[in-house]
Amino acid sequence: MATSVVATATSTAGTITVPSSGAAAGDIAILFDSSRDSGSGSTIPTKVIPSGWTELTTGSGTANGGNGFRTTLSYKVLTGGDLGASITGQNSNVNSKQMLVLRTDAPVSGATAGTLNYQVTTGDPTLQTVTPPTTAYPVLVVGGFHVNAAGTFTVSPSGTALSASAAGAINYAVYDSSPASTTYDHNDNGSNWNVLWSTAIKLTVALSLTAAAANFTGTGQDAGVKAGRRLIAAAQAMTITGQAATLTYTQMGLLAADPGAFALTGQAAGGLRGLRLIAAAGAFTLTGQAAGQLYGRRVAADAGAFALGGEAATLLYGRLLAAEAGGYALTGLDAALVSTQVTLPVLRNAVRARIGLIADRHAGLLGAPAVTAAYAVRLTLADRTLRYLAAYGEITIDGETFLGVTDPDGGRAVRIGAIDDPRPGTAATVEIGLSGIDDAFLRAVRRDRAAMGGRPAALLLLVWDPDRGTPTGTAIPLLQGGRMSAPKIEYPQSGVQEVTITIEGLFSGRNFAVGGIYSDADQQRRFPGDDIFALLGLSTNVRWPAS
Repeated sequence: MATSVVATATSTAGTITVPSSGAAAGDIAILFDSSRDSGSGSTIPTKVIPSGWTELTTGSGTANGGNGFRTTLSYKVLTGGDLGASITGQNSNVNSKQMLVLRTDAPVSGATAGTLNYQVTTGDPTLQTVTPPTTAYPVLVVGGFHVNAAGTFTVSPSGTALSASAAGAINYAVYDSSPASTTYDHNDNGSNWNVLWSTAIKLTVALSLTAAAANFTGTGQDAGVKAGRRLIAAAQAMTITGQAATLTYTQMGLLAADPGAFALTGQAAGGLRGLRLIAAAGAFTLTGQAAGQLYGRRVAADAGAFALGGEAATLLYGRLLAAEAGGYALTGLDAALVSTQVTLPVLRNAVRARIGLIADRHAGLLGAPAVTAAYAVRLTLADRTLRYLAAYGEITIDGETFLGVTDPDGGRAVRIGAIDDPRPGTAATVEIGLSGIDDAFLRAVRRDRAAMGGRPAALLLLVWDPDRGTPTGTAIPLLQGGRMSAPKIEYPQSGVQEVTITIEGLFSGRNFAVGGIYSDADQQRRFPGDDIFALLGLSTNVRWPAS
């Protein structure tokens, strides 16, 4: 991985021009926009994100009664139309804008910023330290100042300075590996205000792996024939075993496995006498080695196979036959992931007691030739509502967006267990597990786990069109009006922290059948022709009878 700054720009106005020299489409531009309002009342300048750009972070403050300050960071992956264009940012009494254009040797798709250290003071700013992430690259470490008059800006280790004016500048360093912790400081220049800020910005890139062609040679052993007799060459087999290709780079990115090929070249088989030789058809088996993936994501790879079969070579005449070396090529195909669908857990009796209503209330959901279904859970916390999908991607139904495994930096892996059968006087329960949850949610669980117990929760069945990814109706409530237990943080064998929560339904036993079980036979007696129990619980991609 190699990253470099290919162009820069500065401005003291409300606008700044994207460089046209040095920059190119596909580069990422980062804008550092600082403004001061020197009017009365300590008015903080309005935050402005240029059209088409994405905000990274912002900070603001006041000093000396009549000075308000704001610094905003944003980015854009450039297109050809962006080069040389003038963009509008923050505009107040005093402006200081700097722009960096960076280029990597892999496609860049975005950026994320760490915590923004931001100080506004009438005295000497406190020294700031930026500790960049050490597990993902490339990283841009940057700091800046905005003062009333020129002063001393100290950076350790020293980076590259870029100034818009004597009263505003930034200092930056780019790391493709082993980023250094950096300190930033600015002296009190004796004026009535000083502004100091710093942060680290991680670029998101897509990585590719190129597997170059290679070859191997198989050498046989002479078959010595002691007498001139008819020789039957029976079919045999050989096994070729590959070596594990361990991917050592842990940056989450795109891995392109293009088709490859290898060639098997035989050795000349010289016959000593001109006898009829019957060469029967043979075959060999190629066995691959497991490709260990370092990042803990689920990839469903169906089993595949190929067979190489020879054809019988019948020699019609007893002549000396010189079998020269030949060869053939085996060419692989792309391993395409054809579906991101998942299999529903088997629906247990508690759910069956409710699904008798599906034929009447949600018949339209299941009437399509093919549908995709997955469990979803809604957790209502004191300050937010969490909606997770036991599948990949996301789906929006009835104005609610349910998230699956989508986030490459800590994805939302959802595990939903089977619903326990309630008995008379009890409520149905189901255990859910959330892994790869962000640090903010983990801290909230540790802090507020007791208060989370008893909060509202619901288990739903979502059904959508697998080709268009659009819902075929409303969500089907399976465990509605429930309450969650106090969450627990566990460490399963994967080593990834998992938050487990048990949901208990209220009054779920009201629709329970006599004897506590709904079977297909019982359902046919209640609703003749309703075969829901014969079809549900088998797969998320169910092809229903045309009837």
